[in-house]
Amino acid sequence: MKAIEFHEFGALADVLQLVEKPTPTAGAGEVLVRLTARSINPSDVYTIQGTYGVRPSLPAVPGNEAAGVIEALGEGVTGWSVGDRVILMLGAVGTEGTWREYAVVKPQFLVPTPAALSDAQAACTWVNYLTAWIMSDELQLQPDEPVLVTAGASHLGRAMLQLAAIRGFKVVATVRKAEQAQALLDAGALGVITHPGDDLAERWKEITGQKGIAKAIDAVAGETGTAVFNAMAPYGQMIVYGLLSNQPIQIDGRIIFSEATIRGFWLGRWLNRQTPQVLGKLIADVSAMFADGRLAPHVDTTVALDDLAGIVRVATEGGTGKVVITG
Repeated sequence: MKAIEFHEFGALADVLQLVEKPTPTAGAGEVLVRLTARSINPSDVYTIQGTYGVRPSLPAVPGNEAAGVIEALGEGVTGWSVGDRVILMLGAVGTEGTWREYAVVKPQFLVPTPAALSDAQAACTWVNYLTAWIMSDELQLQPDEPVLVTAGASHLGRAMLQLAAIRGFKVVATVRKAEQAQALLDAGALGVITHPGDDLAERWKEITGQKGIAKAIDAVAGETGTAVFNAMAPYGQMIVYGLLSNQPIQIDGRIIFSEATIRGFWLGRWLNRQTPQVLGKLIADVSAMFADGRLAPHVDTTVALDDLAGIVRVATEGGTGKVVITG
């Protein structure tokens, strides 16, 4: 089978290889899935570069999210059939990665793909939507309450807009390019701030009528993250879940007067802390919203698994929606 692999950490163009590996077989109690779509997340890029929170043993195959079709069932597996469309849950392949043609998983790590979703959309269901869902809960966002969301044109930014439509809170998004604003306004954003560029604190006040940001989630850090934190209201809460700028947030010592708080969020660690009952309910709730169309991943770009140069390009450049490896 074909797979994307790296034998050392570094720039994607320097270390990624398209290789042939033996096609695995399903043992007793296992399912062989032919993967048809795999998402590319910033965490995948950081893992390849060696800058993520954990490093895999080398050589390694990147990727954590994927969807596909059941190819074979191992002895003793019930409740599934060959040909079923499935989504792999996070961690289903352990450290084996998903940027490959086939994967062997335990059946309890599979979820039926809703008919409303294409395979490419199905490969984008967990990382961004679970992160958005959990951070919304942890900030205790209420109906009509505004929240600042940086990198608003990202897949997670769009996921927040879809959740806002369901739960009633209001999203004020930041973007790097002014031309991205209208699409977010059309998708339900209360307002859009271009940053760098706009005076973030002043634009927030113009849009919401509030002096100071009470709640924010940040994927950028650097200049934008710093501007957000410096605009926080007294007792404001800011969750940082990304580092797109690769630059630190500068904390002004005057934080002592606002008593605002800033903390990180790492989905993998959060999931590891939860009970099976909590995780089961979370997956069921999110899956139901994919099935009825209230949540719908936006796939911006697709690239074939055997197009290594294309994978390097789209993983490096990104887009306004999710980038998916198909085939």
